[in-house]
Amino acid sequence: MTPIGAGSACLISGLLVQLTEWKWSFVVPACYGSVIFSLVWFVVPRDRASDHRESIDWIGGYLGVAGLVVFNFVWNQAPVVGWSTPYIYILLMAAIGHLISFGFWEAKIAKKPLLPAGVWKTRHFPRTLWIASCSFMAVGIFLWYFSLFALQIRQQTFIANGANFQPMTVLAAAVVVAAMPWTLRIPAKYVFAGANVALVIGIALLATAPRDLTYWALLFPAMCFASISVAFALPAGQMLVRDSSKEEGEEEEQSIAGGLIRTMVGY
Repeated sequence: MTPIGAGSACLISGLLVQLTEWKWSFVVPACYGSVIFSLVWFVVPRDRASDHRESIDWIGGYLGVAGLVVFNFVWNQAPVVGWSTPYIYILLMAAIGHLISFGFWEAKIAKKPLLPAGVWKTRHFPRTLWIASCSFMAVGIFLWYFSLFALQIRQQTFIANGANFQPMTVLAAAVVVAAMPWTLRIPAKYVFAGANVALVIGIALLATAPRDLTYWALLFPAMCFASISVAFALPAGQMLVRDSSKEEGEEEEQSIAGGLIRTMVGY
């Protein structure tokens, strides 16, 4: 669903930016999110009440989320205002302090930690987390420079740039319907490796595309390879962690490991 949403959002945002004021590219998604929230609130059935109460690590949740959010803000704001700006390095120290405190709290103090230390001992998990993070960082870089190449080098309109991303929408939907059942018969590590190889090919095609060459020659296959990578990388990574957790009898931690992979990919 990630590439389907990303591809369609590129076209919608291109239409809004080119045909309306830029603010509508924020207002329309906000309205759309409000509608979805309302539908979920009234349509999705409520959870059944349970007498078994589980404690929630609120302190760990605050330390981890606050540290990641503040660090993300600093990392993106610093190139704009400069690293010497006082609030930048103050917030950077605050973010690092939160993350260090999170690690100490989870390892030494929390009775029901959000991130148990044992999850890092799950076979394949640290490597899978690192590879998935690098893979989706590369996806972000690919999408960023794909748009810059289309808008600034090829001098295309915003709508045309949005149309360039539609192979991602169509191909991702086709992959989910046609190819996903086959992936269940293939070891997850091969699917995960293939997804990353597809991304490397897509990036290489974009990097070597001449300015005046037709879109269909290199940019179209580059977008197709990147779409395949996005569609398969995250599910394959989660399956890889799930399978290794089952092999080691750590089924209680497989959901935590899979959730952490999804969190880091989104981050």
